[in-house]
Amino acid sequence: MLLLVLALKSLVQEEHPVPRAQKDQYIKAIAAYEKAIGLLEKDPGGAAALLDPILNNADIKKRDCRLKVETHPGTYEKYEFYPHQCRGRARMKLAQGGDHDKARHHLEGAIQDFEDSKRCGLTGSEDYLREARRQLEALRKGADPKPDPEFLFREEWLRL
Repeated sequence: MLLLVLALKSLVQEEHPVPRAQKDQYIKAIAAYEKAIGLLEKDPGGAAALLDPILNNADIKKRDCRLKVETHPGTYEKYEFYPHQCRGRARMKLAQGGDHDKARHHLEGAIQDFEDSKRCGLTGSEDYLREARRQLEALRKGADPKPDPEFLFREEWLRL
C-alpha cells in the first residue's frame, strides 16, 4: 500500500508557488511562453526567439514546472510553464531541412535545453532528449536528421 502511495505521488508533478511580489514578471513570462507554444508549428524560429529572454532572465528561477501564482492574498492561478522544453522542440523543428552545420547547431542546442528541462524535474523531456540525440548521431554519420516516425506519432498523440 505504501509503495502504491509513493508511486502515485511521484506521478503528480509538484506545483511551485510564486509569491505576489514576483507575480508580474512571471505573468509576462507565462504570456510569452504561451505565445511561443502557438508559434511552435508555424514559426519555430519565432517561438525560440520569444523564449530566449525568459531563459536568459536570472529573476525567473522556476522553470519547466507547474506554477501556482498568487494573484491576490490567498488566491492562486495555476499554469504549466515549460520554456526549456518548448525551445528545445523549436530547435528540433529548425534542424529539419537545413544545411548540416545549422542542423547540428540546432540539435546541440535542443539537447542542452532538454537536459536543462530534465534537471528541472520534467521527466517528459526524456523522449525529446533521446530523439534529439538520435538525430544528431544520424547527422554525424552523414544522414539527414529525419524524426523517428514513432516519436512523431507520440508527439501528435499527446496533442489530443
